[in-house]
Amino acid sequence: MNKSDHPISIEEYIDKNGYFLYTASGNSMLPLIREKTDLLEIQRKGTERFKKYDVVLYKADQQYILHRIVNVKKDSYITAGDHNAYLEYGIADSQIIGVLKRIIRNGKSIQMDSKMYLLYSHLWCFLFPVRKMLICCGKALSTCKHHGLNVLKKAIKMCFRLLMAIKKLIIRLEQRFLL
Repeated sequence: MNKSDHPISIEEYIDKNGYFLYTASGNSMLPLIREKTDLLEIQRKGTERFKKYDVVLYKADQQYILHRIVNVKKDSYITAGDHNAYLEYGIADSQIIGVLKRIIRNGKSIQMDSKMYLLYSHLWCFLFPVRKMLICCGKALSTCKHHGLNVLKKAIKMCFRLLMAIKKLIIRLEQRFLL
């Protein structure tokens, strides 16, 4: 097989061109990134370390993952998808391929250094503990089948309503300020 017949990896493409464009797949970064709708621009990583709130593309277990850095450690990062209720520990600099620089949605560009995006990312990370609690409450509600747990059901429903209200607020902020 000729080398030109071999498909180029994302890492090779970014090394050669400095950036990589692709259509979003998966839902772990909702509501910021919309699957099969948004075009994402990943820029080659520089020599500096990444910062909290950066959205990075990294490779783990032969899979590409695009998640937000929620904590910077001395020699690793903790990341999470915006739509996930769990954290991923021990992401090393050597695993990171690049950083999200912009999202193109319906022909409009969302820059990752804009003031409104930065407000969104800070708010979204701030709400992480609430999201985790409410996602767990929603799961408990869907599996609760005993009639004697009506009080628990009502409490869980209230938690779930709170989550929905917060989600609607964030979606409205996104629609108003991001696009």
